[in-house]
Amino acid sequence: GGGPGLRGRGGHHRSGGGGRDTARPPPGTPEQRALALRGRDRLFDKEYTFPSEVFSLPEPDALFAVVEAPPDNELLTMRARCLRLQSKAHAHPPDEWSRHTRFTNFTSRVSSQLRTKFQPEVCSDVWAEVFEILHRYELLRNVKEGQPLHTCHVGDPAGSFVCATNHMVRQLHADRVQWEWLAMSANPFFEGHTAAVGYGTDQFVASTESKWFFGTDGTGLVTRPSNVRALWTACRDKAVQLITCDCSNSSPNISTALPPKPSPLLAAAAAAADVDPAEDVMKLPLDEQEMAAAQLRYCQVVLALGVLSAGGNMVVKMPAPTESRSVSLLYVLGCVFEQLTMCRPSCCPDSTTEVYLVGKGFRGVSEAHLHRLLQFVDAAHPVAGEGAAADQPAQVRVFQPSTPPGTPPGTPPSTPPAAEQQQQQ
Repeated sequence: GGGPGLRGRGGHHRSGGGGRDTARPPPGTPEQRALALRGRDRLFDKEYTFPSEVFSLPEPDALFAVVEAPPDNELLTMRARCLRLQSKAHAHPPDEWSRHTRFTNFTSRVSSQLRTKFQPEVCSDVWAEVFEILHRYELLRNVKEGQPLHTCHVGDPAGSFVCATNHMVRQLHADRVQWEWLAMSANPFFEGHTAAVGYGTDQFVASTESKWFFGTDGTGLVTRPSNVRALWTACRDKAVQLITCDCSNSSPNISTALPPKPSPLLAAAAAAADVDPAEDVMKLPLDEQEMAAAQLRYCQVVLALGVLSAGGNMVVKMPAPTESRSVSLLYVLGCVFEQLTMCRPSCCPDSTTEVYLVGKGFRGVSEAHLHRLLQFVDAAHPVAGEGAAADQPAQVRVFQPSTPPGTPPGTPPSTPPAAEQQQQQ
């Protein structure tokens, strides 16, 4: 079921052995070992559901209307703490650190056990994460039998999201539901892309070629408005009930979203780390990884809002949001979904800061809002301020806060004092 290359209940694809991990646990006292295992009781409880009453969708003209305020101090403090913890890992020998992380990762053997016992297709840690989310939040349970189920998957050339969806559909509905899926990602066979785009992804795309949409120019880039509009048109007659987006730093699509000339801040961070951002964003400092993925994250979310049907659900994998533009994007999503939850599945390694956003009950979005959001989909950063000097970081515009509940219609939104001062400067 599900098209070429996908079988109904499982498959024969295996990516690694399921043998026993013979690594010895790290040495230490019983107290130290107990400390290393701290958090076991919260393994399935890492989630936060945003209160829906705090969201009020701004008018289209209020989107990107003010200069971005500085990041929240509490978020900056949390990110600084993560950076300090990350830097401590470099003080240990690699072998010792590897043994320690294997010992403290409670779910390190889940994917290998799944491959051994159930033989799911393209089974990986990401597959297990997505499958857990689909099950926990019941994103595919309320599907009427005998009717087609349409899903869309963005930025998933390796097939983990697609195959996890396939496995869940067959478990819940067997062959009683006709599942149709469509995917869009940077084309791994396009000669203009870097080698990182096609690495490890071309096999799945080639085996399911008829299911892939690469836009009007064949690149598959979501950073081009024409490709975004083309996918909206392709899905117009389909009731898409689920859309997934991989906006993580490890996505092979990251390099295609970086502007031809990176910002001075990103260029300086990459030079200090001796890293080419187009090749490996994960090697950048933690505080720069989120910014490197900001363009791709924005474009994928805008694309998703124009594809999803009313009442549908969305899953987005992204870095933990600490920058103001990420928080602003969260606010927009909270306005258009009945329920918005941020979670970390049990199989997420603790060495990463990536989270999943789960939106349930899509309320729909007006054509005016989509048109306004699409104006900032481009190869450059979508919210780069105009007129910025070449050697200065571009200013960033975010949405203007909407008017408080109870305000008479037509009252213009108020501008925060900090933003007003920045505009004057």
